[in-house]
Amino acid sequence: RELPGASLHLATGLAVSADAAVVATSTTGGKIFLWDGRSGRLRRTLMVRGGIATFALFAGGRRIVVASETAALVHDTGDGEVLHELDGASGELQRIAVSPDGEVVAACGAAPRWWGGMRTGIWNGSTGQRLYTITGEDSDMGVFYFGPSLPCSVDVGPTGSLSGWLAL
Repeated sequence: RELPGASLHLATGLAVSADAAVVATSTTGGKIFLWDGRSGRLRRTLMVRGGIATFALFAGGRRIVVASETAALVHDTGDGEVLHELDGASGELQRIAVSPDGEVVAACGAAPRWWGGMRTGIWNGSTGQRLYTITGEDSDMGVFYFGPSLPCSVDVGPTGSLSGWLAL
């Protein structure tokens, strides 16, 4: 399906809800466009301060989590209101994923300079409360996703080595 008007904006990111009811695209200007996945009609535009690093839609498309240079916020896609912030999410987030049931949000990126390496956070998707933090060696996050029920990661290290983890 074509999104009428989407060609007017240089898209820098894309997310689709699990049921394809909502499509989200981002631009370099700090905007996220929320499209109706069935009709292709623009539903809402979210303005994000601090530039958009990464984002993901919750199942059903009723919420979206957006990581910027300054914070990671969960928005209601209907009215655009901020529902909550992911507690302690800062730094350069590069990937973000939401569990199929929306109960867990996982994000990863560069840890603050004094920590070194990469950092992955796991949050309660309903409240934004941080549940876990995982810090590892310097790596380039290759793949970051939720399996059937758990977040998984595959990292590519500076020497080309592969490592992975599964949250249990």
